[in-house]
Amino acid sequence: MNRRITGALLALLLMMPLCLVSCSDDDDDNPTGPGEGEVEVPEIPQAEINTQADFQSNDQSAQQAQAVVQGQLSAAQGVANSSFAYLSPLQQAQWTESGGDCASWSYTQDGCTLTYEVCETATGYEWSYTLDGDCADGEPAYDNWVVWSGVTNLDGTNGTFRWFEEYTTTVGGGWQWSYNPDQNSGNWSFYTGEISAENVTAMMDWLENQDGSQVVTWTNPGQMKWETTISSNGRVGTMESYEWVVLGQTWRLQSEIDWDNGTGSWTTYDDDGTPINEMSW
Repeated sequence: MNRRITGALLALLLMMPLCLVSCSDDDDDNPTGPGEGEVEVPEIPQAEINTQADFQSNDQSAQQAQAVVQGQLSAAQGVANSSFAYLSPLQQAQWTESGGDCASWSYTQDGCTLTYEVCETATGYEWSYTLDGDCADGEPAYDNWVVWSGVTNLDGTNGTFRWFEEYTTTVGGGWQWSYNPDQNSGNWSFYTGEISAENVTAMMDWLENQDGSQVVTWTNPGQMKWETTISSNGRVGTMESYEWVVLGQTWRLQSEIDWDNGTGSWTTYDDDGTPINEMSW
């Protein structure tokens, strides 16, 4: 059977809680009971990544370099907050006791039932999202298929999520995150397949210093990485991009963007580290 989970489907599943919470109050088919507040849902912290690089220059090269920096930081912001996007809409859900230390919230429409369940454990929470019934026109019905499951600690600062290949219990991928107690730094790892060291496809580290400046590092192991340092107002910073050199088992600097209140440069390098193109403003 072809695995039909795609990026578009995962994006849809991510957005479903937003739709369901906003629509549930006015839908008579919602079978949830009056159990609001019976389960205290942890809030997942958000990495407040500064994406507003401001080169303070109208120079064409400066504007191009600024777009590169902003694009990379915005992408990092999105993936860092993926777990928040899954769980934050459920803050408004009306949970119903489902036995033990568990509670559930379900929504049924046109023969398709979506169910969220959260169980409190000694160390945190266990989450799951299940589909049952005819949820896609022309496709086989789901039989209580677990779309994703996750584990978070009590305050949401650490967690792991897995999503599953359609109609199966095979792990398609996942991610895990960890924030420090002050929530001014954190790291994320992303996986294809089961969560294990050999399956990691990307990693991100984020740090906010006391002066408001930030350091963000994105790594695709064995391929590429970039590191950006940006001031609190976005007007001073640097972005260095690297590629992995298999022969030497080391990172090679490919390009460097520096900016400082209206001045800056964008330099690319050859395999020997010699500048091959340099633009300044």
